[in-house]
Amino acid sequence: MTLFAFYCRDAENSASLREKLIADHLAHIEANIDKFAVAGPLKQGDATAGSMVVIKAEDEAEARSIFEGDPIMPLVFGPQLRLTNSSPLQAIGSAASPGNRRTSSRS
Repeated sequence: MTLFAFYCRDAENSASLREKLIADHLAHIEANIDKFAVAGPLKQGDATAGSMVVIKAEDEAEARSIFEGDPIMPLVFGPQLRLTNSSPLQAIGSAASPGNRRTSSRS
């Protein structure tokens, strides 16, 4: 498995388009949640300026397919996209999940 990070900046004047597509975008994330290591907005003050998406895939073609299947990505981000890949040293696991956090017994 390889992690593919998509650093996405919103295209100029795309805020209204983002608002129209946000429900479909979130549905795509939920439908493919097992393929996402990280997904979330990039903020500039209170405004959303883009997104950071890290997709778990066997190869770049699979990662791009998942990324491009998101209705918001090709329309909002246009040419303002960077892709990098990495092989994880340690899998993101259950220790980071809110329900599985360890609590300290220090006094």
